[in-house]
Amino acid sequence: MKIKTFYSSSPEKLDRKANEFMADPTVEVLDVQISSNVFLAWVLIRYKLT
Repeated sequence: MKIKTFYSSSPEKLDRKANEFMADPTVEVLDVQISSNVFLAWVLIRYKLT
């Protein structure tokens, strides 16, 4: 398992970055945590074996 961290200058850009990453079919998203006071998100992932 790995943690992917996203930083952004606005909530909209953060959403776009996270959604693009989570659309990857080789990634299984286990948990998402978003900090409310800064534009920061942590995504706990596991890469699927192909």
